[in-house]
Amino acid sequence: MHRLPGDKCQEPIPGFVCPISSNVDLIIEAVNSVSSDLMEPYVEKLRLKVCGECRMETDGHCRLRDEANCCLYSFFPLIVDIVEQEIGGSR
Repeated sequence: MHRLPGDKCQEPIPGFVCPISSNVDLIIEAVNSVSSDLMEPYVEKLRLKVCGECRMETDGHCRLRDEANCCLYSFFPLIVDIVEQEIGGSR
């Protein structure tokens, strides 16, 4: 499991690279490309832009996400709020 943002991510599997710190630019791009009061469009864009570059399989499944070990997925609503407040997203 991961800790809250600000704490160092724990490694759920050997060789794990934190999907937040390793994809900051893609996360910001994904958030800024959506304008919605709903979270689902943001999640769809996240999966398209970030998950596809991480560990998501071609069928759309991600072991980390499915086992609740993806800190990006777990904290994504908070991350959306932070990006929009700090970087001026469109929401």
